[in-house]
Formats: sequence, structure tokens, C-alpha cells
Amino acid sequence: MMSLYLIILFAVAIGLFYLAYRLLKAEKDVALEILRYIFVVILSYLAVCAIIAALGYVIPTSRGLANFF
Repeated sequence: MMSLYLIILFAVAIGLFYLAYRLLKAEKDVALEILRYIFVVILSYLAVCAIIAALGYVIPTSRGLANFF
């Protein structure tokens, strides 16, 4: 199971390096579009985390949503 996380982390790292390369080579408008999409993804991720945390308080279990995963 640990090797799956390692593969995922390497894929994310390669994707981030590629994104950094594209931002360096991109024109100003393209770079702003890419940054806008990154910002939207980060905000969506935070929203999902907030929903999961809120459900952890609503579901009366000792471990919150951890029982479902």
C-alpha cells in the first residue's frame, strides 16, 4: 500500500514541475488562467474538507467519517 502512495506522490511532483515549467514559458494571460484554475481547485478542496469535518460532528460515532472509509 505504501508503494501506491509513493507512485501518487511522484506523479503529483512531476505534474507540479511540469506546471511550473509551463508557467515560466507561458504568456501573461495564459499564466493568469492557469493560476485561476489552481485557485479554484484549492478552494474546492477546502470546501470538501470543511464538509467532511462538519459531517464528522453530525454523525454520532467515535471516529467521525473514518468508519466509512
